[in-house]
Amino acid sequence: MKKLLLNNIGLKIISILIAIVLWFAIVYTYDPAKTADFTIPVTVINGDSITKLGKVYEVEQGNTVNIRVKGKTSIVKSLRSSDFKATADISKLSPTYNANIDVVCTKSSNVEISFSGSVKMLQVKLEDLVTKQFPVVAKQRGTPSDGFFVGDSTTRPNLIRVSGGKSAIDKISVVNVSVDVNGANKSFFSEAEPVACDSDGNLVKSDSLSFSTNPISVTTKVYETKEVAVFVDTEGAPYTGYTLESTDYEPKSVIVAGDKSDLDAVSSLTVKVDVTDKITDIEETSSIKDVLPKNVFLTDPEASVSVKCKIARLDTREISLSEKDITINNQNENFDYDIPDKTTLSLKGLRKNISGVTISQLSPVVDVSGIVKAGSYKLPLVFSTIDGVSYDKLSEITVTVREKKKDIEDMPASESAVTSGGSIITKPDDTQKEPHENSSEDISEEEETSNIVK
Repeated sequence: MKKLLLNNIGLKIISILIAIVLWFAIVYTYDPAKTADFTIPVTVINGDSITKLGKVYEVEQGNTVNIRVKGKTSIVKSLRSSDFKATADISKLSPTYNANIDVVCTKSSNVEISFSGSVKMLQVKLEDLVTKQFPVVAKQRGTPSDGFFVGDSTTRPNLIRVSGGKSAIDKISVVNVSVDVNGANKSFFSEAEPVACDSDGNLVKSDSLSFSTNPISVTTKVYETKEVAVFVDTEGAPYTGYTLESTDYEPKSVIVAGDKSDLDAVSSLTVKVDVTDKITDIEETSSIKDVLPKNVFLTDPEASVSVKCKIARLDTREISLSEKDITINNQNENFDYDIPDKTTLSLKGLRKNISGVTISQLSPVVDVSGIVKAGSYKLPLVFSTIDGVSYDKLSEITVTVREKKKDIEDMPASESAVTSGGSIITKPDDTQKEPHENSSEDISEEEETSNIVK
């Protein structure tokens, strides 16, 4: 077998090459027939003949048609779907609402065209023509440049009339236009094609729909952004015997947007929480939108602050102060001062705040400045401020003020003299006035009584 194949191998190769050349020669000389299949769209013509009757049509079958083309190989191989035109004259509807589909080849007339699929006619349904007005809403797509926020897109007009078949019009809820905001860093104007949508946002498809304005003009605002701090401020006071122990919240900051001049005026936002007469913890969510200045917006329109205020019951602790624990300020050298040996101070606050308070931290002080004569006085006892600690009431103590006794050697000669026996006799003062008609004891009692300040 091998010998048979290799015998005169050169002649065999030449024969194959000659056969190939002859085949190409025949093909290009005689150009045999060839077939090809295409799918092409169908164009409806004379549609105004239906609208003049106050009707519209919906194509139920025949929007596209499958055809088979037969012709010379050289022609068929050069054809594309765009070289064919299919039309259906709706003014020539049959009683069953069908219209013939006519297909022609715009590139060559030397081809045969036949339908290869089941669709050979245009089938439509007729409905009453209805016109209704709908709101226009701009739908944004894309992401602006970093540091910018896209505000509202305003359409012109904001209401539009839509005409079409009743079944399609009844499905429409809104007319949407699409706005591309990708990479935007300043406000801009654009135009967009309107589309009808139902209440779920789905497109309402119908060949019969037409819009009173097309395209729609859209103006889109683009703002700069800024991060600002968020604070929570409490109002009022908890119920008597309770205190606000702590306040926690999130987030601590938000991103706002607006014109630069408006943003420059905003450094923080403060949310108010009312704790008046509360005895239990408060947990609530507060809207940040309510505290925004005019012309400033949240980049997240739904942003809110979650706040937790912990309300705790106050404890009381009594501390006993001795005389040596209290400092007397602004003493007069002509007086001696006496204060009670024991004074009780009542502290109020959270247990953790009052349990460790020491007398040295309190630094109790009484100020006797302004007292110019002996007597008994009720004066405030002042303490250092300690966070979280208050005093049950303004503490007072009674300070007794006495004139100091003068030493004999310090007395002027006009006031005393020493006898030879060493006893002291007091000389009368020549300048002394006549004694009051009351006794010296009565005068002393009246003066002491007048010096007591209640």
